[in-house]
Amino acid sequence: MKIIYAIAAAAVVATPMAASAQSVDGLRFGLELGLQDGSSNATGDDELYGAFVGYDANLGAGVIGGELVFRDSDLTASNGTVLNDTIQLKARYGQEIGGGLLYGTIGLARASASTGGTDNGYLVGVGYEYGLTDQVFLGGELQYSEFQNVGATNADVGSTSIAVRLGYKF
Repeated sequence: MKIIYAIAAAAVVATPMAASAQSVDGLRFGLELGLQDGSSNATGDDELYGAFVGYDANLGAGVIGGELVFRDSDLTASNGTVLNDTIQLKARYGQEIGGGLLYGTIGLARASASTGGTDNGYLVGVGYEYGLTDQVFLGGELQYSEFQNVGATNADVGSTSIAVRLGYKF
């Protein structure tokens, strides 16, 4: 529960800040902290910690970009297999709204499994990033991930996550 309060506090603190004239073009990196809840053949919830690096380009009609994300979290499938250390490759598209960037994501994910090897999946999500300064941004992202045939079985495992993201743009 403490992490939920920390996420809520970060969102409240960031809301009244004045929007900056932040450029969305360029290289970006940062950290994320959040919660993950298992669904669809998975149990429990877990904190997640992560780091990301990406690049965005303003096309005039919208912002397009990509991200590579490393997440440390555990998701336990109903068959006992634990998925952790997830690597995600995401495409993003968004619009500049209200001094920030509202975006959607779609991508691929690969998680190491407690049974050895890896399991592959996909992800979809939405997020919002708000410029605190010309280079620093604060955001939040809601994401759904699903992994197929976890632990060499026919069990598909899904999870929903919410994360606060703090980053830096060059």
